[in-house]
Formats: sequence, structure tokens, C-alpha cells
Amino acid sequence: MTTTNPLDNTGKPIKTADFLETKVVTSLAMGARLIDPNRAVDPGLIYDANPQDYVNLLCSINFTEKQFKKIARSSAKHKCSNPSDDINYPSFIALFDPHGDYTWMEQTFRRTVTNVGAGAAKYKAKVKAPKNSTIFISPQILVFEKKNPKQEYTLTIRYKGIAEDQAQSGSITLVEKTVITQAAPNKRKHRDSHEQVDKREREDHNASVPESQIDKSHMQVSVLQPDIQKEDMEVLEDIMPLVVQVEKQLQCSNKDNAVTDKDDLEETINRMGVDGNLSNKQIDRLKEK
Repeated sequence: MTTTNPLDNTGKPIKTADFLETKVVTSLAMGARLIDPNRAVDPGLIYDANPQDYVNLLCSINFTEKQFKKIARSSAKHKCSNPSDDINYPSFIALFDPHGDYTWMEQTFRRTVTNVGAGAAKYKAKVKAPKNSTIFISPQILVFEKKNPKQEYTLTIRYKGIAEDQAQSGSITLVEKTVITQAAPNKRKHRDSHEQVDKREREDHNASVPESQIDKSHMQVSVLQPDIQKEDMEVLEDIMPLVVQVEKQLQCSNKDNAVTDKDDLEETINRMGVDGNLSNKQIDRLKEK
């Protein structure tokens, strides 16, 4: 749910399937929204729940023992010492009395998130409050020193009811702010932007990547790393001095026409290959590079 898309495959808000009157669907009608497999494999944060959490939810509904067994199966243990309808789920529903006095009403939720990202990360809450309401998040920033630790936050909604209102929707997005340090070349050190940063500029072997903001609600991970085989490395080591020579000739081509086109470049490479005692295979590799 945390990585799904509220837009359809045309990039527009999901609408009802009613041919007579199409309109943007509410959160209750839309459910978990449109699944995005690429985002799902790299969610950043997850809302985890164990079997007892679901048992606590059933207990809060005051089912009979028979009803409980039908839902939880006969092997489930009916332990209701801590009933709670506030399950650790990435969804919040606040219910208010439609016949109340319509002054400010308040409800608080508590959630625990687990960092399953590549390492240390910091998240800031971004809120879109429902109509006629105010939302408070505490803390507003969640800091994770490494992968797998958990952090807890509370969400409090204050709502001023209006008689004609049936349901209003809002959202909370946890926006990731990361600081990534490059420790070794050709290694993936951290999740790059899916929202995010597709290119990392590195000054040296231990360069620090500037802080970047990553909005998990729009994340699209795309990280590609070069696949260099051992034999390729050996060839590259042999031909790198020649590559430098070719590059210098290209740079001066406008001055003395040393290399004017592709054919001239290949001829230059062939000549350098012979002078450098390269095999035909190595010469072909040099042309490819």
C-alpha cells in the first residue's frame, strides 16, 4: 500500500467504472490503489504486523468464541488481554458521531515503521489534511541509523464536523532525506532515486554524495552498474595508453586534420595496434570502446 499509485495508467486520478457518471473515487472505494512492482521491491519503510496484532483487532470487535474461531481458524489462540482496533496498518479511519455538536473532535493513532532500506536514512512527514480537519504528526522527522530498526510516530486528527459531510480523505507521505557515502567503485551502496536521483556525481574514491530529498510516494528505482569481466579489465589495461593517444588525436583534429572521420579513426587504431603489438581481438575491443 505504501508504494502504490493513486493515478491510473494514463497518469490521471483513478475514477469509478460507472459509465453513466465517472468521477474520482474516494479512498474507501479505491482500496490499496494501483500496484507498482518496481516500487514494491524497494519500499524504504514498512508497516509490519504479526498474527497477534490481528487477533487483538478481532478481540476489539467483541466477537463470540465461535465467531472468533471461524475467522482466525481453530488453531488460533483466543488471547484478548490487549484488544485494539488500531492495528499497525498504513491506513487511518477516524469515526465521528454524525449527530454530535460539530465542535472540534480529536482522535489519535499510533504507528510503527521499520526501515528496510539499504542503510541509514531520515524521513520527514508530508501531510495533506482532509477537509475541515487538522493533522498533527509527532515526531515529524524519523531518523534511522541503519537498516532494520523501528521507529514509532503518532498521528492526531482534529475534525470540525459538518452535517452534510459523509467522508473526507487525506494522506500522509514520508519523504526520505538521505546522505550517501561512496565507499568503493562499481558497487551499489544505497538505493538511488525512484524518486530520486538517477545520477550520482562522485569526486573521488570516498566522495560524499550531497543530501537529496526522496519522495516515497513517487519513487521509481533505476540503478544500473557496469558488468566488467576479468578479461575485459586485462584488455582495458593494455589499451588504455592507446585510448589516450587516440583521444589526443581527436582533440587536435580541427587543427591538423589528423583524424577527420570514422574511417581515419579506425585506420589510426589499426596502426597503433600494430605498433603496440596488440592482437586482432584487442584491436576490435579498442574500436568498440
